[in-house]
Amino acid sequence: LLRLKDLNFKLIIVTNQSGISRGLYTKDQMNAYHDFFQQECKISLMIFYYAPTYPEVLESLSRKPDSLMFERAISKHYSNQGHEVVLIEKNPSQREIALSELRQQKVTISDDLNLLRDRDFIIEAVFEDLTAKKLILKQISDFAKDDALIATNTSSLLIKDLIGAVTIPSRFIGVHYNNPADFNPIVEIIRDEQTDSGAAKGVAEWVEKSGKYPVLCSDTPCFILNRQSLPFINEAARCLNFASPGEIDFVAKQKVGVKMGPFEVMNLVGLDVINFLSRILEILGEGYASSA
Repeated sequence: LLRLKDLNFKLIIVTNQSGISRGLYTKDQMNAYHDFFQQECKISLMIFYYAPTYPEVLESLSRKPDSLMFERAISKHYSNQGHEVVLIEKNPSQREIALSELRQQKVTISDDLNLLRDRDFIIEAVFEDLTAKKLILKQISDFAKDDALIATNTSSLLIKDLIGAVTIPSRFIGVHYNNPADFNPIVEIIRDEQTDSGAAKGVAEWVEKSGKYPVLCSDTPCFILNRQSLPFINEAARCLNFASPGEIDFVAKQKVGVKMGPFEVMNLVGLDVINFLSRILEILGEGYASSA
């Protein structure tokens, strides 16, 4: 990097499209790069560009892939399908972002939990933290009507560990809207032993009518998608010892047939999320170990 300073570079473009860089940047790392280039190298402009291979996910790549993105993406999807959607957001700044992003959608955005009282299907979509989810689910149960279906959107947490937080366990179920939630067609549906079979069927029908493809699965660590994709992603990271990210993604797309290479997925989902999920999956054995 100091050699770049000596060469008097004024513009640095960091991209994973051609394998120039790994594209493995956390928020703190990107801030560190920014400070280094600005303060030490006196470079006026930097572009950290993560290039997907198909245009439909471009909008999602411009946002941080977290639970807040999920709640807005799910709301957008159901609104586009003609449903009356209410999005509850307690954080004022995030509520403003939601109002801006969903301004063209028919979505009621509020911080008032009383709006849940007449809802038929309620999806909790906070970040992957057991304590936080249980707290929110308890609050939802206090306002939801008895015949409402309550779902937790989770990619890793076991439903059996969350079901005790709701008042009527038979009406509770897990769903996993895959990232990006408003584009990806797959929704995993996870029932607990206490979940009523009719409730599970109702959620599956609801999801299918909204244009998604419901997949019923057991309550197991990381469910179906992440259980098979995480070892693939972690092995790709280990291949960095002898190949570039661009080369690895090229082989994955051309020979394995996936639409997005493993490093494109890492950039979309976020390294912190990949590492968190991988640690959960390690309970299944050495073959599921995180590469971090």
